[in-house]
Parts: sequence; structure tokens; C-alpha cells
Amino acid sequence: MMVSFFRLLFALSTVIASPAMAVDQASPDLRFFSIGTGEVTGNYYAAAKAICGAVNRHSDGTIRCSAEATQGTIYNLAALKAGDLDFAIVQSDWLRYAYQGAGIFEAEGPMTELRTVMALYPETLTILAARGRGIDSLLALRGHRIDIGAPASGRHATALRVLDAVGLSSNDFPVVLELPITSAYEELCAGRIDASILVIGHPNEGLASAISRCNLEIVGISAPTSEDILSRHPDFRAISIPASDYGLAADIPSLAVTATVITLAAQPDDLVRTLVEQTRAALPELRIAAPIFGAVEASGMGKGAEVAPLHPGAAAAYEALPP
Repeated sequence: MMVSFFRLLFALSTVIASPAMAVDQASPDLRFFSIGTGEVTGNYYAAAKAICGAVNRHSDGTIRCSAEATQGTIYNLAALKAGDLDFAIVQSDWLRYAYQGAGIFEAEGPMTELRTVMALYPETLTILAARGRGIDSLLALRGHRIDIGAPASGRHATALRVLDAVGLSSNDFPVVLELPITSAYEELCAGRIDASILVIGHPNEGLASAISRCNLEIVGISAPTSEDILSRHPDFRAISIPASDYGLAADIPSLAVTATVITLAAQPDDLVRTLVEQTRAALPELRIAAPIFGAVEASGMGKGAEVAPLHPGAAAAYEALPP
């Protein structure tokens, strides 16, 4: 099902004119580029909007950056391949699968033209559950009504992969919804679902609001379950959700991948270098504009080439920048 869905996304993206193409035709002297993100209320969009704001303020007026709301990682990879996006933020696990042509990307073959630009922040597997439902672990989701995310999102694909890793399938749940994150919060607060599997950066304003408004809790991933998942999916790494992010009594153990800015090999070196340099230089103001940048380490932004090669323009920027 997921393979055919990816094919549909790719087919659709080839017939949709990209925003970048439209602006280039209207203003030939202006170099416009887009960054594909996710839901407009999510961290991808907030991060890209902050980056674009910094680039647009500090450039010489010859380039213009735009954050584009999309359906998420899987959609972004298809749209990037089709040329409908110039850059995109994606989960590092699905970047690897796309680059290698594995999993849901097997039928399309390896996307070897993908290039890493910047590693941003950890995206943590976050089980958000209604209190009083007996959900104290990932396995305890069995028999409950759950949400796994919109079909074109990395969250959806990762949720299915994680459930499979611990021996769960759709048959183990009376209801499996595929909701955008904001709708998942609404359904949880209304009591119409019992839990949602999220893959998000922390702190997250929407999550904090949902926890404060509704009787919800974050459920940790136990060490044995983490080991089972890591043995099958080494793209994850062990991490904790800081208690201070949500006023909790203790940190919550979990697993994470990395939100990563990517592009294609054909993207001009000077444009990629400018994007990296402007983002690195603007980190202090970005942390004010979007709290998620508090989790971005300047020294780690050049990592990720082990998933897809670093773009030459990005490599040149990191070599010239102080560590």
C-alpha cells in the first residue's frame, strides 16, 4: 500500500508547477528557493520559516527563501525528486531508505541524487496517551484506539515500522486513525482516541498545550523495547525527553531520528553554501524565533553524510566555519 501511495505522490508532483518555477519566471534576477516542510503548525514549518526569515533579512537581496507547508517527509522526498521543491526537511531514517531505494522506496530505485545540507534537531518517538487507560508502554497500546499520523508523513511510516518491530499490526487495534498532529490532539482531548504515536522535536508548543489542557501523559519507551527496535532499525538512537520541557517529574526515555535539511546534487554550490552560512550565523536569533532551535547544536549541523552524502556547497561552508 505504501509503495503505491509513493508512486501516486510522485505522479502528482510531476504535474504540479513548483512555486520556485513561478517566481523565477516572474523575476529572473531573483533567485528564489523553497524549503518543503510539514504541517503549518509543526516544527518543520516553524524551523524553515525561521531559517527563511533569517536568510531573507541577511542576504544581499538577490535570493529569496520560502517555507512551503506540505504533508511531510514522504511527500517531500517525492516532490524533491520531481523538482517541485528545492530543499526539504525530512526524517533521517526515511532519507536513508530513499537514498538506498529500500523499504517503501524499493520500487522507485535508489534516489542517489539526494544530498545532505544540515542536520537540525532530534525527532523523538513520543507516545502521547490519555491518562487512566492503562497505557504505560508501547506494547500496552494493544487493544486501544490509536492515531499513527497522516499517510504522506514520516510519522505515519515510522509508526508502522515501530509497531511492526514490537510485533504489533493494525489487527491489534480497534481503531487506527491517520490524522494530522493538530487533529490528533483534538481527538485525544475529546476522548475519541486513546493514544497517538508522534515523531517530533522537543520542546513542542502544540504538545505542551495539549498536555496542559487535557488529561494526557507522555509514555516512555522501556529499555528492552528500545533494544528490540534498535536491533532492527539502527537509524534510531537512545534519547530522553527533558522533564523541563513539559514540567514533568522526570525525563522520559525514548528513541530519536534527526530532522535533516536535504536537496539534490544539482543544486548550485553557492546557494547551498549561503543557506548553511546564513543559518549557522543566525542561530541565536533562530532560537528566539523558533524554540526548537534550542536543540540544534552548531557543531553537529554538518553531520549526516553517513545517511546521504554532504552537498559540496554545504561541505565548503562547514570547512570555512569555526567548529
